[in-house]
Amino acid sequence: RFKKLIFAKKEKLGNIVDAFFKENLTDEGLIHNGPLETWMDTKWINDDRQGYRIEIQALSLKMLDVAYRLTKDKKYIKIKNRLENKVIEKLWNKRYLADGLNDWTIRPNIFLAAYVYPELLSEKE
Repeated sequence: RFKKLIFAKKEKLGNIVDAFFKENLTDEGLIHNGPLETWMDTKWINDDRQGYRIEIQALSLKMLDVAYRLTKDKKYIKIKNRLENKVIEKLWNKRYLADGLNDWTIRPNIFLAAYVYPELLSEKE
């Protein structure tokens, strides 16, 4: 009975992850967030942080990692690898991570991203 419950939970998790990535993974290859949908939920002048934010990418990468560990479904590793490559390609300038796509403002969100998904960059980077 316990095994059936675990299987049902893993299946439900897979459905949730699949729906999230179907809805939010864009042609840019990154996860899109709407206005005021980041952990900060703040607005400053005309910036509501809509777009492709580093902490959302890191949280999404961690979600894929956990989904794979629980389900052992290799599709999550494939999606994670593609997303990780896009994040590095579009948000890493070999010196520091961007706060968001085309937004190189220095904000504390890189620390949240590094805490949630430290595997993104090497220790040296």
